[in-house]
Amino acid sequence: MRRMVTGLLSLFVITLLASCTMGDSGAARLRPTNTNAFHNGDTQHQTDRSSWKFMSLDKAGFNREALDTIKLRLESMPVYAMVVVKDGFIVDEYYKEGYDANTRFPINSVTKSITSALVGIALEEKLIEGADDLVADYFPRWKQDSEPRNDKMTIRHLLTMSTGLDWPEWSEWDYGVEPMIYSSDWVSFVLNRPMTENPGMKFSYNTGASQLLSAIIHKQYGESLQTYATRKLFKPLGIRDVFWLTGPNQMSAGGLGMEMVPRDMAKFGQLYLNGGEWEGHQIVPKTWVTHSTSKHSKGALWFGSYGYHWWVRSMAGVQAYFAMGQAGQYIFVVPEKKLVLVFTSNLADSSALIPYAEEIVESAY
Repeated sequence: MRRMVTGLLSLFVITLLASCTMGDSGAARLRPTNTNAFHNGDTQHQTDRSSWKFMSLDKAGFNREALDTIKLRLESMPVYAMVVVKDGFIVDEYYKEGYDANTRFPINSVTKSITSALVGIALEEKLIEGADDLVADYFPRWKQDSEPRNDKMTIRHLLTMSTGLDWPEWSEWDYGVEPMIYSSDWVSFVLNRPMTENPGMKFSYNTGASQLLSAIIHKQYGESLQTYATRKLFKPLGIRDVFWLTGPNQMSAGGLGMEMVPRDMAKFGQLYLNGGEWEGHQIVPKTWVTHSTSKHSKGALWFGSYGYHWWVRSMAGVQAYFAMGQAGQYIFVVPEKKLVLVFTSNLADSSALIPYAEEIVESAY
């Protein structure tokens, strides 16, 4: 087990690359506790310190044989954790290589979907006036730039990854974000990228867009996105064990650098399945959940369309949406089946898990 220590740069490198090494070095196994992992059985009313209730696969209406077969196939893959939630109950879990229900894993770009939820909360609280606010209004030095297209980018363009900025995250940049992280000012790095086209014209995956969302909330709230998340999202959900990368000027990473326990990832998915409600309290506005998980950008063919920092696609013939992080970190939400699926992995191809998730969706009656 290895803890993340030393300075900012080494901290980021370990966090970012943990998904590529955790099968060999255990870098992702941080601060495990002694709480017993859940074992599937007829424990419909059993609860743990995370407030989850549990139900057997049979009572939940799952094809147990199909799910067991899927788990056997996962044994040959670098998939380290899986949590299956049906009707608000954990019905099955899968861990291997010494990891368990208390292991905190890097979730990479799943962080983006959490940032999106916080934008929705900030809009409800009027920290942000509207999704069509101009980004330049929050960064006066950028507004003074000679590039006229700067004045056209809105918060909605940040959410849908249609900024118009030159941001080659899926091509020549190694992991796509190191140049920003190694810079002395993350926000300035993003704002200094050249515009290549008008905002809103084209989907282009962009962690810098998520960073600007973090910066806007930081500016309006007066404290970091992590602090805002703790008060407005994590504490209401009973989520206590989160690591979040912090950069220069105490700026929280908006699109990566978070670590979370899989059961807590499932809580976030269940929150969205519940329309933003948790234990009788509206945490994320219901309309924001609907808009966030609707199709707004074309996205990528191998993953689906893009909402507000959520991916949207059909799975096993029913509509679904999901948060996704590099190397196969997933929170799938399937409203028609009242199903939430969580995976943490170290896959060279993140899309390799989608067929397995579809089979699980099919096995749920």
